[in-house]
Amino acid sequence: MKNVVFDLGGVLVDFDPERMINDNFPPEYHDIIYKNVFRSVHWLNMDKGTETVEEALDNMLPNIP
Repeated sequence: MKNVVFDLGGVLVDFDPERMINDNFPPEYHDIIYKNVFRSVHWLNMDKGTETVEEALDNMLPNIP
């Protein structure tokens, strides 16, 4: 066997951005965080591997109070 592929999302790791936000941030920040983190181009770029976590944070954090 040369390669093994793991399906992490919802199989090995539970990924629920809305629940994570609801559990960790005050309600007045939910929409702001969801929009500026999980719906941002930077999140997609991290997923594709074209942007590092550090680069994404540098781009996302100025939009979050």
